[in-house]
Amino acid sequence: MTESIDIERVVKDVIGKYLSSSAKLAVGVSGGEDSMCLLAALLKIRDKKTLKVVHIQHGIRGAESIDDALFVERFCKKNGVEFLRFDADIPKIAAGEKSGVESAARNYRKKVFESLIRKRSADFIALAHHREDQTESVLMHVFRGSGTGGLAGMTEKDGFILRPLISVSKSGISKYVHENAVPFRVDSTNCDTSYNRNFLRKEVIPLIQRRYDVQAAAERLAFLSAADDRFIYSLIGDDEFFENGNECSFASSALDKPYALSSRYAITAMKKAGLCGDFEKKHIDAVLSLSGMQNGCETALPHGYRAVKEYDLVTVYKKNVPQFDETAFALGITPFAEGYVTVAAADKSFEKGSPVFDGDKIPSSAVIRFRRDGDIFKPFGGGTKKLKEYFIDEKVPRRYRDGIPLICDGNNVLCVCGMEISDYIKVTDNTGICLKFTYDKE
Repeated sequence: MTESIDIERVVKDVIGKYLSSSAKLAVGVSGGEDSMCLLAALLKIRDKKTLKVVHIQHGIRGAESIDDALFVERFCKKNGVEFLRFDADIPKIAAGEKSGVESAARNYRKKVFESLIRKRSADFIALAHHREDQTESVLMHVFRGSGTGGLAGMTEKDGFILRPLISVSKSGISKYVHENAVPFRVDSTNCDTSYNRNFLRKEVIPLIQRRYDVQAAAERLAFLSAADDRFIYSLIGDDEFFENGNECSFASSALDKPYALSSRYAITAMKKAGLCGDFEKKHIDAVLSLSGMQNGCETALPHGYRAVKEYDLVTVYKKNVPQFDETAFALGITPFAEGYVTVAAADKSFEKGSPVFDGDKIPSSAVIRFRRDGDIFKPFGGGTKKLKEYFIDEKVPRRYRDGIPLICDGNNVLCVCGMEISDYIKVTDNTGICLKFTYDKE
């Protein structure tokens, strides 16, 4: 049996294991030898109607990048396959994020793939990683100080990602491409050892290979690490995490468990919050350092994420920079910050906690805004205090406080949206106009 037939069989077996014949599969194709091999094999074993090609033009190599995109597009047109192209200026993105080009490119690809799955344009994404890629990934994680999760390397299936060629050697791919006359492009940066992966591939691995079977050793390490990792994660229940958009919380008592467990609580929370890459041991340890700290203590994580101690919880969340909007108080619907504020007529309510207030008691100088230093508040039926003290008494996490719309007259807070009205504007028997104040994010 020739290598070309083996590759097609392997790809067919992997794809058939997870996809029905009618499932939608998007294939990440750069135009290089590996991805063109995968695409060529898929064209032989699947209906073209179930395939689409995704090409990401990273903007790293100028005209060469554009030529790669046009090459893949022409191949798809010739073979009747849907082609999706995404263009990005990765160097600019990397500079803005203060990250490396490799990291920025990887994050951008991840976002593209996630959007395709979210929009149901595809059920799975197939990528052309092979055996040598696995070796490189394991070694990169070794040198980055990864735990067993990173040492486990890449898998045949990881969520919606499929790697049909993960058991195939690079030489096997090259042979298949040669025997089947599969066209491909050569990335000129493949020889640039300033990139970490190229440095490993071109300089480190050949040196190690002179004395050790580095590929076999990496595969054994990946297998054993994956087995250990699965066992430890089996000790943690999924119901121990509370998710809400780009944030995830777990009990702060988990920080006091043995490191093998506590570190995985931190890792799981970061992943569930959307931070799925570019965090290292120092970031895990930063989350664990919140153990024993006071309520409200925070630590920074990559890509704008933070971890915060909130009473009996630890929360990993994406920090949103508040918009310092201010608008005049008015009836109706008004655009504000990330959504709309609404001031509308309401039935009378005399209860604490009701959003209903006396409209005639709102001065003409009142505005809608976020909190500021020096704000004071007299809650319904209570005494005057600093707004900060009110939030503390109500156990409002610090990270939420800057995003709560207020009705204010100077530094006097008249209404805290969704929580409380001031005693100054409460409804009485003599109230003529009853209003309520709400905020909806887009």
